[in-house]
This record gives sequence, C-alpha cells and structure tokens, in this order.
Amino acid sequence: MQAQTPPPAASAAKPKAVKDQGEYDILTAAQKETDPTKKLALLKQWSDKYPESDFKSERLLAMMQAYNQLAAGVMAVAAPTPDQLTGAQKAAQALIDNEATAFAPEAKPAQVSDADWAKAKGAIDQQAHTTLGYVAMMNKNYTEAESQFKQVLTSNADNAQISYYLGSVIARQQNLARTPEALYSFAHAVAVTGPGALSADGKKKASDYLKKAYEGWHGDSTGLPELMTQAAASALPPAGFSIKSVVDIEKEKAGSEEALNKLHPDIALFKTLRTAITAENGDTYFTSQVKDTAIPTEFNGKLISATPEVNPKELLVAVENQTGDALLKFETPLKGKAEPGTPLTFKGSPQSYTKEPYQLAFVVEKSDLKGWPVPQTPERRTPARRPVRRRR
Repeated sequence: MQAQTPPPAASAAKPKAVKDQGEYDILTAAQKETDPTKKLALLKQWSDKYPESDFKSERLLAMMQAYNQLAAGVMAVAAPTPDQLTGAQKAAQALIDNEATAFAPEAKPAQVSDADWAKAKGAIDQQAHTTLGYVAMMNKNYTEAESQFKQVLTSNADNAQISYYLGSVIARQQNLARTPEALYSFAHAVAVTGPGALSADGKKKASDYLKKAYEGWHGDSTGLPELMTQAAASALPPAGFSIKSVVDIEKEKAGSEEALNKLHPDIALFKTLRTAITAENGDTYFTSQVKDTAIPTEFNGKLISATPEVNPKELLVAVENQTGDALLKFETPLKGKAEPGTPLTFKGSPQSYTKEPYQLAFVVEKSDLKGWPVPQTPERRTPARRPVRRRR
C-alpha cells in the first residue's frame, strides 16, 4: 500500500504591521493622546485613511475606551451644560452601537480569557445605559431614564446609586399611585452592601429620606423593616407589589364611602366641587359660585411637585386624586423646598380649573399653608371674600 502524502503544515499567522510611515505616525499619536475627544479625532482620521488596517480591532477598542471616558465624565460634573449632556449621550450611544463588533469573539486578544472579555463587554454596556439614564434624568425625560436604569439593574443588582436614581425618576413622574415602586427602589439603594453600596453619608441621607417618605405614604413606619428585607433580595419589585397608603387604610377603617366622608369632610367637599364643576353647565356654576370665593375648609393633601423646585410659587398637591388635583398659587415665592410626598394642609380661593385631567387652582396665602418645612415670612392678608355656596 502506497503511503499518503501528509497535508502541508498550516502557515504561521502573518504578523500585524502598519501600511506605511503615515499610519505609524497616526497610530503613535493616538496612543499618546490622553484627551478622549482629541483621541477620537485621531482614531477617526486613522480609520478614514487606513480602513483596512491590520490593527482594526485594536483601533475600535481604543475608540470604545475614549467613548467610555466621555460617557462617564459627565456624571462627575456638578452642573453639566446641555452640550456636555449631548456629547455624553452620543458617546454612550456609540458604545451600544459598536459593542457587538468591538467585543466579538474573534476580536478578543489571545492573552485575555473569555470570562474577562465578557466582563469587559458588560462593564461597557453598564456605563452606556447608566449615562443614557443620567442624561435623560437631567433632561427631565423621566420615563426614558427609568427604562435605562432598569436595564442597568437587570444585569447588576448591586448598584445602589442607580437604584436611588430609579426611585427618584419614578417619583418625579408625578404619579402618586407608583409611590410604592419608588419606595422599593430607595429601600434597595439603602440595603445594598459591598463595592456597589452608597457612601456612609449617602446611605444615612437615603435612609432618613426613605423613613420620612414611607411614613408620609403609609402613615407610620409599620412594615418598613419588612420592605427593607424584601428590597435587599432583589433590585426590582415583584409584579403586583404595593404598600397601602394612608387613604387606603382610612377607607378600610371607615368601611364605606359615606363613613369616609364623615371622617374626612375636606375630601368630601373637594369631591362635591369636582362633581359640580365638571357637570353640564359647570363653568357657569364655577364662575358664579366658586371663583375667587374664600373656602374656609382646610384641605389635606400630599405634595406632588413644586415649580420651581426651590423657592416655588406653585405647588401641585394630591387631595383626592393621587396624580395631583389641586394647584396652589402664591403671590410671592415660598422659601426653601419640600420633597414630593410631604403632607400639606391649605385653604384658599379657587381661581381656575381644568376638566381633563381635573385640577382646581387656588390662590393661597402663605399663612394658610401648613406643613411646608421652611418657616415663611407672614404676608399682609387680602380682604376676606364671600363664602362659597354649594350647588343645589
């Protein structure tokens, strides 16, 4: 039997080399540059002149590192400008757009393990979504910020700062019915330990705020330890998660709508006004019987938002509807600020209203507002107005 000729040995991989002196110069300049913006300009110049470089993979990784620096850098700025936010957003999106190619298996350097390669890709992805969430939050696009922060927490539950950001952007969407979700995120932020935990000072502030917000929603701290235990186990709440509000508890105690109205005559009057104003010919009733009329009843509610957040002239308060249904207007700004969920008591004179969504605007004297955390300078009262008459 004739012996078969063995196949030729595989040729050794061709060593990588620059095309010419021009590529060498650009490569060297890019390696030495420390400013990420300038580094990206050099890398793009290199890519345009030498698209088929032997060092395409290394060049793309260098681009990813520069984008990562730009994306992360905005979060270290105390008050980023719109241009800085836009630049960071573009850098973060570039990370997402290029990560599949940059971290493809064939692009992995031989000396890097598969585990380390996957870890590096995960870190880039985390930074991208963190930055996109942060930019959206700073631009007051709270629904987009919520989506991005949830993506971060899905892959890394032990990120306390992102949990705190998530609670904040949920709260800022002004849907009081979602308060339990926000409280859960704040609780998780406090519960995280290890490298991803808040600083000692940050954890104390977050814990103090959580206690205050929880008691403002629930009425007392009952159930807070159980919430902490549950939140420590998972970054996101389970489906159907809820925490009973003071209103829920009062309804259960009252046993009926009639009994609740007797316990809370302010809510009963607010409902009566809403029914009359939103009924047929409600505008005539409002103009003739309600507008600019002093209502002696003190209404109780919770702060949804303040405009502006510091030294506001307007407060959106939830009396009957948890998304906010009373807009309080002041002649001069209030001093200081208050957190959403702060319990407030007020009385005033209705000025205007909207039907969809229903909202009743009041002109309120500072002295007729109770619960604002910063003492106010007394104002001279305007003459008393005629009492409101209910529609028959």
